[in-house]
Amino acid sequence: MTIQKVCLIEGLESVFRTIEVGRMAGLPILNPALHVEGVGFHVWNDHCVGILITSWFMKFMVLPPEGDGFHDAEPGSRVTFELPAGPYEMTLGEEEGIGRFLSESLFSPMNAFASQEQAVAKAEAIMARLMTPRPAETKAPEPEPQPIRRALLRGLFSAGRGE
Repeated sequence: MTIQKVCLIEGLESVFRTIEVGRMAGLPILNPALHVEGVGFHVWNDHCVGILITSWFMKFMVLPPEGDGFHDAEPGSRVTFELPAGPYEMTLGEEEGIGRFLSESLFSPMNAFASQEQAVAKAEAIMARLMTPRPAETKAPEPEPQPIRRALLRGLFSAGRGE
């Protein structure tokens, strides 16, 4: 019998709900149609990965294994993280109640979303893309790490044109 690791995100959601009603309260950037929700979080390579939706941003997030905390870099640093879709540069953040984590903004502000369901559907599509391995390339050089938003938008737009 194998023990499956579980990716618990209740603490993450709780911290960002507190931020929403505290530091973010009353700011015009908030989209009242949205609320804090973790989407697609699961354990991958011993890290908890997924997308966090709030009323002011949507971010891809990487939470380290317990006790790790990404202590090799300073908050605000850019760190390359390997995903099935390729390497991505992410920002090291730190928040009381969570500790250190990697994140990359996908959308901010969130005024493009009319409903929570619409935001969740977009997050699920992005997670599927990030967790899908790239097709093997023949002797192509390794791509440079790039911001997730740019890579996703380039892939989403080129996929729509049949390229």
